[in-house]
Amino acid sequence: MFESMIELTFVRADNPERRVVLRAHPDDDIVDYAIEAAKKLGLGPDEEFGLSTPTGRPIRIVGRTVRDVVASRGTVFYIASRDMLGR
Repeated sequence: MFESMIELTFVRADNPERRVVLRAHPDDDIVDYAIEAAKKLGLGPDEEFGLSTPTGRPIRIVGRTVRDVVASRGTVFYIASRDMLGR
């Protein structure tokens, strides 16, 4: 059975003009898409990052499916490096 895909938009918090859209399966782990988006947006392979909503609310993604995160936080995510997060 074919499930519909969800479009996820990831935006660099330090440069909102840089963005990437990924098509995701609802039951996949969202961490995989966040890592792929971070790479495509120029973050280094060992660089720590976090996700937030466009309003700045942090998003916990570890152990969560795409469906779960989208249901509670929407489909647009800002990616910020650890330096930008101040941690």
